[in-house]
Amino acid sequence: MRYVIRKDGEMSTLGVHRNSFDEALATAAEMIAMRDDEKSIAVEDTWEDRTIDEAEIASLIAARSPDTADNA
Repeated sequence: MRYVIRKDGEMSTLGVHRNSFDEALATAAEMIAMRDDEKSIAVEDTWEDRTIDEAEIASLIAARSPDTADNA
């Protein structure tokens, strides 16, 4: 498994994506929107030994979203 989604400070896994970084980001964003506590959610990239926090998740999703301001 490559991308593991966890809550801050917890070892339990909320989601796993084997290869798709975009799917892992989308799943994490949905979990952030629906969470019922204050714990942050992060995506762990187990191949690169890297943790992507909520701020970076939001930034990466915004960068991948089409810019609607240019189309107005």
